[in-house]
Amino acid sequence: PDEAKCAGFYLSDRKFNELELRIIIDALSGSHYLSQKETEDLVKQLAGLGSRYFQSKMKAYQFVGRGGKTENRNLMLDLETIDEAISESKQISFDTLCINSRGEQVVSDRPKVVCTPIRYFVKDRNYYLIAAKTVDADLLQYKSFGFKEGDLQLEAYILSNVTNVEKLDLSAQDYRSLPEFRQGMDWQKLLREHPTMQLLWYKPE
Repeated sequence: PDEAKCAGFYLSDRKFNELELRIIIDALSGSHYLSQKETEDLVKQLAGLGSRYFQSKMKAYQFVGRGGKTENRNLMLDLETIDEAISESKQISFDTLCINSRGEQVVSDRPKVVCTPIRYFVKDRNYYLIAAKTVDADLLQYKSFGFKEGDLQLEAYILSNVTNVEKLDLSAQDYRSLPEFRQGMDWQKLLREHPTMQLLWYKPE
């Protein structure tokens, strides 16, 4: 075609097509680990990567998957802090959240958790943190587990139930001394053997 007749027109090169954007937006909408406000902000940013027609459709998006959204609005900041601690080989501390009698998510009165973050990932619409933690007094009561004072154990925490994450000026614990890491951690096997992400130190039979 005559280039002069096409002056001022071009085909925009988009990183995602609109079906891909819709899949990502639906996944965010159904996630439990993002608050409603964080979800809405991210959807607006993602919609901006599409055409004007796509953006107008997203204005009417009703967040069908909003049920089960966390009230914890600090996930992004907490992930940043955890990332820093992992890269700098430091420990972290945090408070845990619980539901009160009125159904509100509040900071529990349990002591702060101090642990070495190892990695985090999404499973069943929740963000989980895998961490190494010194065996606490509760576990030491159960002699059959074979734990000794000072031993490390693997723990999983749902990040939407965690708040006030702080990076500590404490060197990371040597979690690679744990049996799971001696031959290299098989994360897929860990997920298969612990579908509920509880009692990671317990060996299934």
